[in-house]
Amino acid sequence: MGYPPQIEKLLEKYWAAETSVVEERELRQYFILHPEHTDAHTAYFLLLQEESEVEASIRPESINPAILRPLWKRVVSIAAAIALVATAGFLIQNQLSQNKTMHQSAEVYTEQDADKAYAQAKEALLLVSRKMNATQSKAAKKIHIVEPYTTILK
Repeated sequence: MGYPPQIEKLLEKYWAAETSVVEERELRQYFILHPEHTDAHTAYFLLLQEESEVEASIRPESINPAILRPLWKRVVSIAAAIALVATAGFLIQNQLSQNKTMHQSAEVYTEQDADKAYAQAKEALLLVSRKMNATQSKAAKKIHIVEPYTTILK
C-alpha cells in the first residue's frame, strides 16, 4: 500500500481500538496531507475529517449563549402574559356586567304633581345649601393655618 512503517503500525492499532487520541490525530493528519492514496483507509479518514468539520460548524458553542435563552423560560413568560391579560379581561367584563345590573335594577321616581315636585326639589336644594354653608364655615375657621403657606407659594 505504500504507507510508512509508523503509519502501518498506527493503522493496526487503530483497527484493534488501541490508539490514543494523539495517535488518531496523527493518522488523520497523515491522510489529509497525503491524499494521493486512493484506498479505503484514505477515504475513511478524509470522511472523518469532513464530518468533524461539519460538526464544528454547527456546534452550539459557536452560538452566543447570551442570545439564546432556554425555551422553557420563553414559554413560561408568554403563558404568564396570556394569563394576566385573560384575568384582566375577565375582571373587567365582570365589573361591567355588575354595573349594568345595578343600573337596570335602579328605580326611577317621578312625581306627577308639579307643585309637590317643586316642593321636593326645593327641600333637596335647601339641604345641599345647608351642608355647603356648614362646610364653608368650618373652612373659614381653619384658613389661618393655611395662610402662611400660601404666601410662600406665591
